Order: sequence, then structure tokens, then C-alpha cells
Amino acid sequence: MKKVFLAASLAMMSGATWAQGISVTVNGNPVAFPKQGPIQAPDGSILVPLREVFESLGASVQFLPKTRTITATRGTTTVALQLGESVGYVNGKPKSLPTPAQNIGGTTMLPLRIISEAFGADVKWDANARLVAILLVGAKPVTSTGVGGGKVPPPPAQEKPIVIPVKGLTPEEIKNAGGGTAPPTQPLQLNTPAVITKTEPVAGTLTAMAPDKLTVQPATGLPESLPLSPDVIVLVKVGDAPQVRQELAALKTGDAVQIKRDSLGRAFLIEVSYDERVGVLKSLEALGDHWIALFTEGSAAEVETLADIKRLGNPSSLSEVKPGERVRLRINPVSKRAVALSVIEGEKPATPRVEVLKVVHNASPKWVKGGDTITFTVTGTPAAKGTLRVPGLAGAEALPLVETSPGSYIANITVPAGVALKDATALATLALDSLSSPTVASAETFVIDAVGPTIGTLTPTESSELTDARPNFTGTYADQGSGIDPRKMQLSINGEDVTGRAIFTDTYFTYQPPTDLPQGPVVAKLTARDAAGNETSREWRFTVIPTALLSSVVALPADRPLNFGDVLTIKAVGAPGSKATFTLGAKVKDQPLKEDSPGVYVGSYTVQKQDVLVAAPLSVTVTDSRGRTATQKASNAITVTAGPPEIPIIDQPQDGASVGGSVVLSGRSLPNATIKVTVRYTGKRASILTASGLVGEVTAKSDATGRWSTQPIVLRVPKELTSLLFTAEVTATGTGGKDSSTATVKFKK
Repeated sequence: MKKVFLAASLAMMSGATWAQGISVTVNGNPVAFPKQGPIQAPDGSILVPLREVFESLGASVQFLPKTRTITATRGTTTVALQLGESVGYVNGKPKSLPTPAQNIGGTTMLPLRIISEAFGADVKWDANARLVAILLVGAKPVTSTGVGGGKVPPPPAQEKPIVIPVKGLTPEEIKNAGGGTAPPTQPLQLNTPAVITKTEPVAGTLTAMAPDKLTVQPATGLPESLPLSPDVIVLVKVGDAPQVRQELAALKTGDAVQIKRDSLGRAFLIEVSYDERVGVLKSLEALGDHWIALFTEGSAAEVETLADIKRLGNPSSLSEVKPGERVRLRINPVSKRAVALSVIEGEKPATPRVEVLKVVHNASPKWVKGGDTITFTVTGTPAAKGTLRVPGLAGAEALPLVETSPGSYIANITVPAGVALKDATALATLALDSLSSPTVASAETFVIDAVGPTIGTLTPTESSELTDARPNFTGTYADQGSGIDPRKMQLSINGEDVTGRAIFTDTYFTYQPPTDLPQGPVVAKLTARDAAGNETSREWRFTVIPTALLSSVVALPADRPLNFGDVLTIKAVGAPGSKATFTLGAKVKDQPLKEDSPGVYVGSYTVQKQDVLVAAPLSVTVTDSRGRTATQKASNAITVTAGPPEIPIIDQPQDGASVGGSVVLSGRSLPNATIKVTVRYTGKRASILTASGLVGEVTAKSDATGRWSTQPIVLRVPKELTSLLFTAEVTATGTGGKDSSTATVKFKK
């Protein structure tokens, strides 16, 4: 491909404020600017006149009006710019510009930065003197070419041309702009006002066509004449069919068109859309500025008086069209009038084609559950055989399509249980003789949820024996499809529906009987349902045994948290001759109790240094000689504070808060813990030096609930400090002597 020298396009200056009064020197010699001088853009960039500065550096300049690019050559370095673009090219390599090159007051201006990046010049900016000083070894000014009339010679023929991309131009346009290995000489007319070319899209009605241009009447305003690009693309859309590329001859006056223009204002993409109607003509009569066509079937249609009329492919007229003839109308979708009418009787039949036009279904827009029947309707070529499939749905790999009326087919499937599909799609294909249609998918997807919820852990546990006649019923469940519907859950105890008294959420349920359950076997049943209507049920059994097997459990002391070294005493009363164990939270499991006297079981636990328990339950389990088991909890929960507490929580002051001359810190920690608070400060001395120090240390004690608070801490710091910031560090120590991690909060005075 031929290579061309490109020059930058002229651009219009915006209305922003630009600073002037700037001088330029090259190697100490001032540069004269007969017209527009250097300016400073609002963003701080310095723009200088291209011709005067480049020629002062000994560079020759060339301008190509067609592509609106400029090249400047000095020795082996060539700079190429396109006006209005924020990228320049130095020996073909792109360089970003802080401000695009542009035409201001008839003078081409470019960013000062490109000079240093292009020719290696040392560029200095003196803001006070408003002076740009350029130093470049060997810079010898070339003779000025003048403004508007001088001829700028092309680069030497033996030099390799520099090619840059020009936005909006095709390779052919670039070639025509001055292609070849030796670009034609063009005058450098930098003070010619910029020509504004319309490049915005245009939409309207096509009113005239010529080999090299089109005329379009927009919805408002005057007609526009658009020259055609040599590589113009025409896309035609008929009705709901996809766009198809066609030749320019496919256009007809009266068509609704949308046209996009290139940077030269030429039409390079023409999109035309029209509707088609085929039928047997009943009558055709003139009415004002149009004709009315009546058909043997369907509504009437309006036809433009100047419509393109064809009979079997040959030119004709509206007066020659006769009733009873089969015609095809080309209808403008905007005006709703036909712009072309063709009599198609006797035409050569079109090439046979089998197609699927549409695939729809009656599936619910939300969820399809097991047992539901989905009906699929396919519209396409009549008298064909077809199949429909739903990927991932068992039994729907190849459903036969049954033609219920010409071109209309149906297929049914009943959704089996155990299937879950999201974004399911129906795919249909028709075949006639040796021809097959492409596979067409349903426009709307659907979701199948034929899998019921899963039920997790249930309490009381299966086959357990309880002395508590009012046990707490709990259970978990989940659904991976449409999700649990808590409103449709159901719970029954011994056949009694207690759903209304239970609490159901998306993931669990709870139920506390209001009265004692009868002693003996108990049958519970949970039914979980999802939003699609699928359900899963589980039944489980347990036994309520006489309370005599285990009548009471006591844990002492019960009035305070336990510290390191304290002894917890457990006493239970139950059936004599049984085996008894106790469990304390997650710390102590199944520790034996001694039968101190018939039916009285005792035991103890000494708190260790590492023990930390908060409201832990203590329970005793008794197993009698027949293997019956009963478990009962002590009425009080156990709290142990011997181990290292968790990091304390500081409630006041909040991080970043401002306080007065003193501060009170408060928060939460392990009960009975010792709270140590250390307050430090940092600040600035003389606004420069950083100073820091200790304000003080205090201790406090958390109460039985874990709440703690300090006495007021006076914030004494050197008076000369500014920008003060205080940091409080809080540590909790358990009764076993173990420290927690440190919590911190920062605040201001």
C-alpha cells in the first residue's frame, strides 16, 4: 500500500479563557510572531505558533489540506500532527499531547511539549517573565514560507515517509489525500478559517438518489444532500427479519433511512427499513395525494402516488394494476404508506426455504414445578416435520412437533420430579423434503424447580427420652431452587397441627409447647415447602419419661461468675442406682457424678487458669438400669472468667470524637475482669516538630455483666503543642491473670 504524509486538521477554539502575552526565544534569539502569539491554555499547557517556532528550529513544514495533517522535518526527525487530535507522531511513534493542536485566530497552534519530545530541545518556562526559552544545538532558521501563499517543499524523495492514522478516513481516502512515495506540494495556509463539515447522523425519508449522492428529508427542517462514500454500506431490514447487506440499488425513494457520515461528511452507512405485505388486490383507487389499495383479506393500505410500480419485474404504473392480481407492497414503517408495488403473478417462484419464525411457551414467568405441563408453540413453514428439545430436561431431548394448523406446531411435556433448571430454553427445528431450518430458540427462558427442600437437624432428636414435658422443638431446612416459603411450612405434634404457634424463617423453625406433652411416645412431623410448591416431609419420634428418673439439677454457686480456683458444685436428684454425668458448655463433657446417697448424685469442678465460659449451660444425664436416659439442665447458666478475656469493647469515646479537658472511657469486657487504660498524646511543636508523651494510666473493674467505666482522666499536655491527638489503649485481665489483646481508640481534645 502506498504511504502518504499526513497533516493535522484545523480545529475551532473553545470559549474558555486563554492567557496571552508570552514571548519565545530560540538559542537566545527572539522569535517574531506577525499574527497570533503564544498562549497558555486553561489547563496550564503552553501553545505556540507552529510555523514560526518550527522554522526557527530549522525544520521544514508541509501541509496536506485533504487529510488536514501537518508534517515538520528536521534532519532525520519527522513530526506528524492532525488538528484536533490529542496524539502526535514522532518518526511514526505515537506521543500523547496535553492539549490537541488547533487553529486559533487563523494560526495553527501546538503544545510546547511536542518540541522537546520531537527534536530533543531543552525547553524552559519562566512564569514570572512569561518567557519560553528553547535551546537546541545546531538550530538554523529556514526561510519563512509566508502565511497562506508560500510553497512548502516536500521532504527529500529518498526519505521514508511517515504514516499516521487519520481519524475518520479510509485507506482509499488517505491515498487520495496525497498518496505515493512523494506527496504533492501543498501551500501552508494556516490562517484560513476552518471549514465545518457536518458529520452527525441524519434520519428521514429518501427523496432523491444519484450515483454520487442522496437527498434526505428529515422529520423537521430542510432536505439534506449527502455525498456518498466510495465504500458506502447499505443494510436493509424487512419487517422483523435481521438486517442484510445489499447494494445501493436496493434503495427506493420514499424509504425510511438512517445515515451515518464519516469525517468528510459523506454517507458511509445507510440503514433502510421497510415492511412487506403480500395479498390479492380487490381494488385500487386514487384518494387525494395517495391511492387506497383494498385486499381480499386484511385491512386496506395506502400507496404513494409516486410509488415505484413493477409488473413481473418490468416498470409499470398504478393505472395498469388490476383487481385480482397478487401484489407485494413495500411500506415505509414511519409514514405507513407503500413506496413500491410489485405485481408478482407469473414471477419465478422463490427458492424453497424452510424456517422457524417463532418459538413460544406457556411456562410460568416464575417457576415450573414437577407435574406441571409445558406447551410449546412453534410457527414456521407449513407441512414440515419438526422436533423441539430443552437441554438438561430429561424426556425433552427430541419432542415431536405436531402441526395443528398450517404453519403452527405444538409439543407438550410434563415436568418430572427431581429436575432443577435455571434459564431453560426451548430449541426448535423444522424439516421439509431435503431442506432443514436453522435451530431457533424461544425468546423467553423459563425456570424449572421440581426438587423439594432438604430438612436438616431436628430436635428433640430421634429416639431420645426426655424428662422435660415441654421440650423446645427446632429444625433447619434449605432449598436450592425457588427458595423456602415460610408461609407454607407445617408442623404437627401427635397429629395436632401446631403450625400457627410455631415460628418459621427461611432457614429454621422453633416451637415451645404451651402445655406438658403426655408421657410416652411423641410423633412430630415437619413439612417444608418452597416457592414453586415442592414439598418435603419428615417424621420423627421421641419419648417423654416420668420426671422421677431425674427430678432436679442444681449448680452452685449460682449468684456470681466463677474465678480461677473457684469450685463449682453439682447436685442432681433422680432414680437410685443410676449412672449420672454432667456436661458444662463445650469445656467439660460427660464427667461422672457420684451417688452420695440413694438417688442423690454429686460432683464438682475446679476452675482452671485458662477457663473462659459465658452463660454456659450445665446439664446432667442419668441412665437407669433399664437403659433409659434422662437429661436435665440446671436453672442457672455458668460464667467462668479465669482465662484470657476477649479484646475489650470501647463504647465511649467513639473513634475520632472530640472531648473536653478530661475523658471517661467505658465499654464491655469479660465479667469480673481488671481493665487497664493507658492514654497517650501526640502533637506538633511550632507546627513542625512531632512530640508525644503519656497522659496517664488508670484501672477499672468490669461488673457481673461485663460493663466497665473509668474515673475521669485529666488530659494534661504541654501548652505549646498543637494538632493534638490522643490514643487510649485498653487491656482486660481475667481472674486467672491472663491478658486480652489491646483495644485502641483515638480522639481529639
